[in-house]
Amino acid sequence: MFVLCIGVTWYVWGSLAAGPIIHDEAAYRLQAELFARLRLVGERPPIPWFFEQFHVLAEPGLTAKYPPGHAALLTPGVWVGLPGLIPLLVTGVSGALLFHLVRRWCGPLWALAAMAQWLGAPGSLVFRPSYLSESSVECAFLVAVTVFEHRRRGTGWAWLVALTMAAVAGALIRPLTALALFAPLAGATAIAELRSKRLVGFAVAAAGATLLAGAWMAWSAGVTGDPRVSPYAQYSKEYMPFEALGFVTDHTVPDRDLPADFDAYRRYHLTVQDNHTLHQLPRIAAQRLRGIASDSWGLFVVPFALLATLGLGARSGRLMVSGTLLVFVFYLVHAHDPEWRPYYLTLYAGAAVLTTSGAMRAAAWTARRWRWRPSVSAGLWATISLGLLAARVPAARQAIEERGRYVRQFDDAVRALPGDRLLVFVRYAPTHSFHQSLVRNSPFLRDARVWIAHDRGPLNRELILADTSRWPYLYEEIATPTEPLRRLVPYLPEP
Repeated sequence: MFVLCIGVTWYVWGSLAAGPIIHDEAAYRLQAELFARLRLVGERPPIPWFFEQFHVLAEPGLTAKYPPGHAALLTPGVWVGLPGLIPLLVTGVSGALLFHLVRRWCGPLWALAAMAQWLGAPGSLVFRPSYLSESSVECAFLVAVTVFEHRRRGTGWAWLVALTMAAVAGALIRPLTALALFAPLAGATAIAELRSKRLVGFAVAAAGATLLAGAWMAWSAGVTGDPRVSPYAQYSKEYMPFEALGFVTDHTVPDRDLPADFDAYRRYHLTVQDNHTLHQLPRIAAQRLRGIASDSWGLFVVPFALLATLGLGARSGRLMVSGTLLVFVFYLVHAHDPEWRPYYLTLYAGAAVLTTSGAMRAAAWTARRWRWRPSVSAGLWATISLGLLAARVPAARQAIEERGRYVRQFDDAVRALPGDRLLVFVRYAPTHSFHQSLVRNSPFLRDARVWIAHDRGPLNRELILADTSRWPYLYEEIATPTEPLRRLVPYLPEP
């Protein structure tokens, strides 16, 4: 199962050294490059506001706003020049653990079906081959569920330490997601400890919380200089004060001149946040559920949803399913584009377990009704699930190819430029999508062959004079009635 999951994800992604496409991916890769050189903060850009990047602080030096867990996990891949290797290994471990768990609960053929559904979910195939952090926190959660299942069989206090460490790792990767995923496990562990009249579990949990708080404060102090102010909070204050959990919109205008793509994102997201109210919450929840169901089951939403509903009555995997469902509940306080659903990558495991449990219950009823052998139903369900996985892989590969085409074309054009000291200003057309931002740089600008900078009009001369050894170019988009024209030409500073 480990090899199958890696092979499918590798084929869909197409490379172990693929460049980042999504804003979040670029931020995580930048942070991993810093960790690879044992640094928390990169070099300060010569004029920071030319180098502002989504989810990245430009001062005191280039560094991502995100918690350090996922980037630290990516670091070994950066060391060996294959950053995509780590997400593939994470997917392989997650798939193997899911298979192991469902096999214990239901049997090997049902486990094969659940793993195939999890891996072959349309949303999973499109977003798992990436540098996004959701797959890493899911892996930490599946490790914790496996640990808990073994601990229930009395295997000793060491499993409490392993469970706590998995929870700490999850919190250092995606805090809100981890809080939802691990809440049922934490509650069940606390109840078990109280019943056994042991205090070791609470002592281990307290030690884990202390470790987490210490790591978080050290990370914050190392980046912002204040252990009470996280990089995420600092970035939100400087660039996107409107991005906050809850149902009230902060219309504070950032006290800096935002680049064009930042400002377009700000204006769009303000409308999303304004519409994210308690009154609209039922509509929002229904809209998100439809999207998650489509990402989980594709064209077979109705029959698979019915099986999942039937699976709610099964005892198998209740803690695991509860954690994944809580992710959906917790994210109801977060306003986001309804089409942006990688947040719910961790739900596909719960959906696969529920659907498989429902199919197993339906198969048991069928076996009693028509005297079928249960193994026949299990084999049929595994065949259907593997068939759906195989049928969806080509479309997922094409979708990822389409997603990255614009950024790759730009990267290829820049790579083809002559010279080893370049400066490229990026000027977007008014119709440019803020989802496709091109200003992304190494955290070590001094050694970088190319600087990618925002076009600031007449002020561009300041950056050119900051390093006269770099030959300036302009990447310009020109709006047309159909497709924007794009050109990369030598840049002549405006008078």
